[in-house]
This record gives sequence, structure tokens and C-alpha cells, in this order.
Amino acid sequence: MKDDIILNPFTISLDLEDAYTVKKGEPIPFNLIEIDKLDEITYNQDKNYFQIHHPGDYYISYQMKTEKRYRIDVKGEISYFEADIFPVEKMSHGSGIITAVRENMIFYLTCDQHDILFQTGKQATVTIFKVR
Repeated sequence: MKDDIILNPFTISLDLEDAYTVKKGEPIPFNLIEIDKLDEITYNQDKNYFQIHHPGDYYISYQMKTEKRYRIDVKGEISYFEADIFPVEKMSHGSGIITAVRENMIFYLTCDQHDILFQTGKQATVTIFKVR
């Protein structure tokens, strides 16, 4: 029997009217949910973290316009397996698999080594798919 695969993404972006600096180790904020079909994930705009409501594996991909390439860390109660990434000029990006082993686990994106200055306009996008 062949199962149909339906990808329902959760996509969120950072769209700024003014430049904004995220201090190293602080969660990167997002403010625009573009597609919210994956209801297993919510985003807390007050604390800047994602919450996964059901256990499982989730594919995450992120792209950020930055003046140079930074290592972006995925931190929180989840485990994260980073996929190989290739360098892109003036872009911090990556992808991997997040595993939540229980309900309501939280995570956030940050840069542990540097402050990041985001300019005006659409600066960052995160897309998450449930894989199992």
C-alpha cells in the first residue's frame, strides 16, 4: 500500500521596519506567520520561541540575510541533527532534523558567538515540516 505524502509547512518570517540587533545567545525574533497549516507548532512572540505540541521528527530550514555568514544554533528542549550546509555570501542558513520526544517541547534560534544586525525589510524565514 502506498501512502500519500502531504507536506503542511509552518513558515514564519522576520520583516522589519527598522534595523534591529539580536544579542549573542538571545532568541532571534520572528513576527510574520506566512503559512500556518502545521498546527503542531506554535510560536510565542513574547518569548521568541517555538513550541512543538506532539512528539515526532521535524525538518527545519532557515535563511537569514546577514552582512556575513554566522553559525545559527537551534537550542532548547529538543534534539537537533544539523544537515551539511554550504557557504553563501551575506547569508546565514541551514537545515536539519528536530526531534521532540514529548509534548510541548520548546526551541529557539540564536547565534552563540556574535550579535547579529538585521536591516529593514524581510530578513529571515524559517520553514518546518513534520517528517514522522
